[in-house]
Amino acid sequence: MKITQHLLKAYNTPTNLIDFTKRGIFGKIFTQREQFKKEQAKFGKDRGDSYRMEYEKDLKERSERKLNWNIKNRWEQRDLDDILKNQDIKSLRFRDFSQMAMNSQYAKDIQEFSSVDEIYYYMETMFSEGFTEKHICIALDIFLRDAAQFQDKDLQTTTFKQFVRELGKNLITFKDEKSYIKAAKFLDIFCIDDKFLWINLELFLMKKDNLFTPKGMVDLMSHFSSQNEGSRDFYDFYEFLFLSKKFDKLNTHDFISLGYNFYTVHAGTVNFFQHYSDAMAERLNDKVTTYDLLRVLQTFSEIAHKFPKLFTQLEMIFLKRFDQMTVDEMTCCAAGFAISGFGSQYLFTLMEQGIFANVEAFQAENIKEICKAFIFSQRGSKQLHNFMLPRIQQSLESFSCRELCYLLHGYFKKDCLNKQFAKTIEEQVVKTLRLTSAIQPDEIALITKVFCTTRTGSREFHKLLETTVLSRLEDLKKNMDILYQIGYKFEESGLCSLDTLKLLKKHVFMQELEKDVFN
Repeated sequence: MKITQHLLKAYNTPTNLIDFTKRGIFGKIFTQREQFKKEQAKFGKDRGDSYRMEYEKDLKERSERKLNWNIKNRWEQRDLDDILKNQDIKSLRFRDFSQMAMNSQYAKDIQEFSSVDEIYYYMETMFSEGFTEKHICIALDIFLRDAAQFQDKDLQTTTFKQFVRELGKNLITFKDEKSYIKAAKFLDIFCIDDKFLWINLELFLMKKDNLFTPKGMVDLMSHFSSQNEGSRDFYDFYEFLFLSKKFDKLNTHDFISLGYNFYTVHAGTVNFFQHYSDAMAERLNDKVTTYDLLRVLQTFSEIAHKFPKLFTQLEMIFLKRFDQMTVDEMTCCAAGFAISGFGSQYLFTLMEQGIFANVEAFQAENIKEICKAFIFSQRGSKQLHNFMLPRIQQSLESFSCRELCYLLHGYFKKDCLNKQFAKTIEEQVVKTLRLTSAIQPDEIALITKVFCTTRTGSREFHKLLETTVLSRLEDLKKNMDILYQIGYKFEESGLCSLDTLKLLKKHVFMQELEKDVFN
């Protein structure tokens, strides 16, 4: 493992520290400790840049895979922690601090503060006694307890930034599991994107894994995955711990969290999920909460073909409690089963009935999930398609370009597509096509496939589509399968000029594609 080469790296901080003298004692303490911290920062410094490059490369690759997890045209699923469990503190990562009412266990024995300035003044006084693990944890408790008081401008102050820097440099001195968990939660809630800080937390966690309980390890992992942080080595390390039976005694909720964290960042090998699913099957029963069942459903929905027994088990449990499920839980469940490809006709019929009965309670997110569950998947009845049409039209601008294409194709396949709805979708898709340099090659292929298959779109639309294809030809040539799909649909439908078709054929021939060209 590459991690063994870097386990002792300390926080790498710039030599030119920000001037904090305006913050009084708080600034003086930072200055007094600067020399000591410089020595810490030198430790492993020569390897810091190379590790950071590897770390960021892993994040980039994972982000690209996350678009489909090796599944074509992946349908995004909602974040359960933020939507269904909106009282969870992680909803703060959307930075809507002013509307949050915190019910936190942190800093109960510390005075209440009426402003951020009071918080900073209290910390200045406290840190005059030294920047110890105890004082850092008190500060973290205050940040976590009073997070709702902080606005974006408060996070841009030099005091806040310097606290983050000092936190990173002092991670190596922590000896208590709770200190690490508080630090990770702080980084998560306040959306700290300092890669060196995350890297050091990762390295110290892997070095000191004997310091952590299984639950503590899962809690830390949750904060990493929430912010899409953590290198490939980090998740490989957790996989190794799982296969080493470290997490066998977790309660069911935390055990589900472990797998859901892998799903959130689309990490984990096939071998891991096979062993994890076997263990999960033994834990699933009627006592598991609906929230946790939905997390299991999402975790496996995109790789469901490998775990048919698990989905049969999930369906039986959901059927028993369907009448007690909320609208959010119902639509999220429907979308998960549709994406998986599993779920009996009886289940989908039952969910359709639930939709008709609860239509007045629908929000925009519910509308999109119904579309994924019944229209994108083509598992809904004509009655449902017609019933949903006016509601979809009201929230059409919330759909992505890909989702609009799936909508158009779904209504076409059910023979429920009217000209006005097709025209409205066309107008929305045109906005994406006009962003010629920004549109993704696979988006161009999807638009071509859908509009050529359905034979919808005005003459002006197809001219724009053809122009976009030609403008991005160099990028399309990098993926000959996509170029082939576009050319095939153009020739099949006849909805492009002969010159364009000849040009596409020429480039496909030049690549010696092992297929008959478009026919």
